[in-house]
Order: sequence, then structure tokens, then C-alpha cells
Amino acid sequence: MPKLSIWAIRLALVHLVVGWGLGAVLMVNRAWGWSSALWRWVEVHVALALFGWTFLLVVGVAFWMLPTFGRKQGRKKAAATSVVAINAGVLAVVVGMVVAGPWAVVAAGLWAVGAVSFGWHAWPRVKAFGA
Repeated sequence: MPKLSIWAIRLALVHLVVGWGLGAVLMVNRAWGWSSALWRWVEVHVALALFGWTFLLVVGVAFWMLPTFGRKQGRKKAAATSVVAINAGVLAVVVGMVVAGPWAVVAAGLWAVGAVSFGWHAWPRVKAFGA
């Protein structure tokens, strides 16, 4: 397994544990009504679960499993940029909870960079069957 896949999947698992832990705290808070201020962290929970866990896992597995057609691994820098941009986007959402500013827009831009750069990496590795 390529090192980039190993790191992407490990980071995805970290996002899974933290995101689901935060989700558990939010659900207990809903049942017991500890604090209404905790509901602000729903955005972080969604960012961790959707982008941190799901998207990073897809990137890690796809980088590993997509056929290479004689190449080494395609545009490796683009795939690495994707992993960094996804994690930076999740971090931007967390920073946005603490510091005021346009962090949601920054996070969305970073996730877009992550998606486009992984698409740039994967495009030559996807071909029709028999082509």
C-alpha cells in the first residue's frame, strides 16, 4: 500500500473517532440538556464526519486501488495536495468556532481544492473497460 494511502486512511480514522465522539457528546447533550452552547459544534461534527472521515477514506483507498496502466501512481503531488487541503479545511472549520472570520468560506475553498486536485490525479487512471 502506498504511503499516501496509509496516511490518508489513518487521518480518516482519526477524524472518525473525533467526529463520532463529538457526535456522541452532542446527542447526550440533547438528551440531558447540559448546555445550549454545545450545539454550535454541530458544524465541526459534520465537517469531521463528512469531509474528514468520508472524503479522506475515499481519497486514500482510491489512490491505492485505481489502476495505473503502466504508470507509477499518476499525479502523486495532486493527490497529496488533496489530502492536505481536506485536512486544512476541517481545521478551518474548527478555527472558525473559536475565532471570528470567514472560516466557512475558507473551508469550502480548501475542500474544493481537495476535490479538484484529486480529480486531476485520478482522471488518467480511470478508463473504460478494455480501453
